[in-house]
Amino acid sequence: LNERQSEPLAALAPLHAQRSWKICALYPSLKDSYWLSINYGMVREAQRAGVTLKIFEASGYSQIDTQREQLALCRRWGADAILLGSSVAQFPDLAASVGDTPVIEVVNALGYPATKVRVGVPWFQMGYQPGRYLVEHATQRPLNVLLMPGPKDAGGSREMIAGFRAAVAGSAINIVEVVYLSLIHIS
Repeated sequence: LNERQSEPLAALAPLHAQRSWKICALYPSLKDSYWLSINYGMVREAQRAGVTLKIFEASGYSQIDTQREQLALCRRWGADAILLGSSVAQFPDLAASVGDTPVIEVVNALGYPATKVRVGVPWFQMGYQPGRYLVEHATQRPLNVLLMPGPKDAGGSREMIAGFRAAVAGSAINIVEVVYLSLIHIS
């Protein structure tokens, strides 16, 4: 889905792995319903496709040392690939941590040279669609909005804000402030 498209791409036919792949998935937290739902989908797809999936969670975005240890565990386990859900600017030494094991960014845009590809959500659309809804359903009088895109350094926050701003441009919607959430340890 292109960041400016509003229609999803056609669904692909289900695939089944042609060999026994070993994949590690690292999440910031599984106490967050968003990441829990991503994990649910990954586990189901791994079972359906015949892939061995090893799950790790770090108990929060700020747990960089925990995720470094988990990356090392994945490498020692012999993972064929690592699905890394984390935050931006957290792993300046990612290439050294994973060697030649491919790293796939999951959800958040990490932008590391060591990553091979990103599987994520259309962050622009995640801001654009609620903005369009407000424009279409708001009365003609001005509507003040507090925009809370998530953590400032999380991949996608800037794109979400850009999408929301694009959707409400020229309307009666007024963004009074953008408030970022803190990256906290969840215990």
